[in-house]
Amino acid sequence: MLCIKINTPSLDNRVVVPLLVLVVIFVFLYALLQRGYTPHDVLLLVGGGCAAATTIAARLLPRTSGA
Repeated sequence: MLCIKINTPSLDNRVVVPLLVLVVIFVFLYALLQRGYTPHDVLLLVGGGCAAATTIAARLLPRTSGA
């Protein structure tokens, strides 16, 4: 019998949290498209949200040396 084993990382916060964030983002995008927003409007909202998140993260997260 042929048995293939694939080593997968354990499910910790480094794996689960990004997956949950992606699911929330896709549900949000789907809801916007269902409410009648055009794909162009959705892309503008996503771009603005990413810019705001980057700015907030840059101000709140401490910088590490040697990165």
